[in-house]
Amino acid sequence: MYPVRQQTSGLAIASLVCGLIGCLSHGMAAIPGLMLGIMAVKEIDRSGGMKSGREMAMAGIILSAIEIVLFTILLILGIAIFSIFGSHIVQPVVDLSQPK
Repeated sequence: MYPVRQQTSGLAIASLVCGLIGCLSHGMAAIPGLMLGIMAVKEIDRSGGMKSGREMAMAGIILSAIEIVLFTILLILGIAIFSIFGSHIVQPVVDLSQPK
């Protein structure tokens, strides 16, 4: 009997690629990377040893989760900084509220 060759899950590869691209796309590829990684792990578990790539899927999940958390923190910090210093940064050139 011939040995069965494991096939690498395409979803696992896509998850890892999205996790890596997420660093360059400001986290926009992180959400699909997370979803693809979860789907890949489920697919690999159901395959009964016919599919491989669990490590790639987990790496994609971890990278995507880190990017989502970092993007959320940076977004909150940006909003907080703008709300504190925004009135000092954005000032009208001509003040039309006071008549001369």
